[in-house]
Amino acid sequence: GYFEGNPTTDNNFDASAVPFVYGMSLIPTSLYE
Repeated sequence: GYFEGNPTTDNNFDASAVPFVYGMSLIPTSLYE
């Protein structure tokens, strides 16, 4: 499976977690929007 997380980053530094999870099809389009 996939686990998205990095203890050295946060939303202020790197906001790519949500686009990554959406791109991997782990969350639906309705939740991404």
